[in-house]
Order: sequence, then C-alpha cells, then structure tokens
Amino acid sequence: MKANHARYPNITFTSDPNERDSANFDERASRKLYGVSGIPAQFIIDRDGKIEAVLNGYLNDDARLEAGLARAGIKVDPALVAKGEAQLKSGGS
Repeated sequence: MKANHARYPNITFTSDPNERDSANFDERASRKLYGVSGIPAQFIIDRDGKIEAVLNGYLNDDARLEAGLARAGIKVDPALVAKGEAQLKSGGS
C-alpha cells in the first residue's frame, strides 16, 4: 500500500487487520461483506461505488491493478492498461 500510495495519492488504500490472522477467518471484512474465501483479493471501486474490477491472486509482472484503476477513471500509463486488460481477459480475474 505504501508504494502504491506514492503513485496514486488521491486513492484511499485500506486493509483489514484480521486478514493476517487465520484464526479470525470468519471475522474478515472481505469474507463477511464480499464472500472472499482466499487472499490476496483486490476490489477496484469507482467514485460511484461501482466495482470496476476484482483481482484474485498474483501474476508475475502483474498490471491488472492499473487496468482496474483506468476503468475507474484514474489516469494510468496506457501501456500498463493494455497489458493489464490482456491479463484480465486471459483469465487473471
């Protein structure tokens, strides 16, 4: 979150402290609110509350976040957006 905050200062990054504690699996906000059963999972939500992208897992050289941010109206390098869109279309969630 710290690295991305520098790149995208107008975005609020959050995390749930229960995500790191396997004993509190059922208390995780992601589980209770969105039914996420595994991590990592990322949700890109636009200003109107619409979910623009759901990212599950990790890919080497992952650009899906950038594609999701572009979908939400954030200015992102077009080359990263194209790469991320291709990764999303190829089944990268």
